[in-house]
Amino acid sequence: MRKRKKNTFISYFFTLISGAFIAQLISFSLMPLLTRIYSEEAFGWYASYGAMVAIVSSVATLKYESAIVLPRKKCDARILFLLSSRLMWAICFLACLILFIPLPYFDKYHGLEVAIFLGAILLVQYNMHILWNIRLRKFGWITYARILQSISIFGFQYILYYFFQFRGLVAGNILGAAAATLFLSYRRRKNLKHSIYISRNDLMRVAKRYKDFPRYFCWSNVLMSFSKNLPVLLFVEFIPLSQLGLYLLAIRILSQPSILISRNMRSVILSYMSRFRQYNIPILRWYLQLMLWLFLISVCICICIIFWGPQMVNFIFGASWQKAGIYLQMLIPFFIAQMISAPASVAIRVFEMQKYSLFYSILSLVIRSILLLFLFYKSIPFVQIILYYSCVSLLLQGVNNVFTLRKIWKYEKQ
Repeated sequence: MRKRKKNTFISYFFTLISGAFIAQLISFSLMPLLTRIYSEEAFGWYASYGAMVAIVSSVATLKYESAIVLPRKKCDARILFLLSSRLMWAICFLACLILFIPLPYFDKYHGLEVAIFLGAILLVQYNMHILWNIRLRKFGWITYARILQSISIFGFQYILYYFFQFRGLVAGNILGAAAATLFLSYRRRKNLKHSIYISRNDLMRVAKRYKDFPRYFCWSNVLMSFSKNLPVLLFVEFIPLSQLGLYLLAIRILSQPSILISRNMRSVILSYMSRFRQYNIPILRWYLQLMLWLFLISVCICICIIFWGPQMVNFIFGASWQKAGIYLQMLIPFFIAQMISAPASVAIRVFEMQKYSLFYSILSLVIRSILLLFLFYKSIPFVQIILYYSCVSLLLQGVNNVFTLRKIWKYEKQ
């Protein structure tokens, strides 16, 4: 049984990672075409859009969609899906209206309000369908969706440049995300053999059962999203859009291996860890092995970045983007933190550590905000700001891992 579980886990993981590898290879290999037609300012504008979409989507369902993988009964999962969808439309619409408030900070998002609304809707819908497929262990459909998303986003972004100029990055992202979401929606509807009647009492019952998700996990997720996107939200105030575009390129390069390995492993870990807890199966040793492998892989990638980072950026993306290679080296601690975060982020969901997650999110946001504001106040060079921020991010992730391990250890004792 143990060998079978191990082989199945590896099979699912490689199903996801093979598709993600193709998707990332397509995205990464075609990105130089975009950097040669779009300016650094266009990528900076795109970064501002992406940060706001991430924040709106983090609160859009009050995180009820995170519980889709947890119920044993399929009907409860379908109720959670419907509940999340209804909340999504209402909250995203409200967030879009807030952006029209005449505040000086919102001036930087003028003309992006409707795009942010559509982007948040599509991102939430995409994530909900991914979680539904994780529950059913339909990892093949997740793989196809990610490949379709990469191809669609690039294709639309490249074509729409000739119609919308620098706005083509945003418009192409929306249309590409729509293509992948429609594909997953079609597969989900085809998988459901029959419809069920869901009453208001059903929605209230399931909402009450998983009330800790909106009470704690939702706000911790919002704070974590603010914390994750804090550099972009502040950089847009203190640095030119061209410099922000260089930072975005460095982040996108680092996100390739992080998404390829860590995010895909997170999907399989979520499926397995939730099943392990449902049937009281030991987790700790398996969890530690995952942590070790992710750390070793991240170290190998970091060595390559240290020796060949700037040269690689200059060769692939063009001489005008060479400074992004220096930012890439400064972000190495941040990259390690992202790589090793997958097991802990899943454990927080599975063990319903909402109170702890809220506390950690508040602490993380406060520390990072104070750090960045202090560094900008002292007029520290931007390269050093990125390095200090990266080191603090790695330290915070290490603390998070320690507390998560403690929770799993207590579970093992019980």
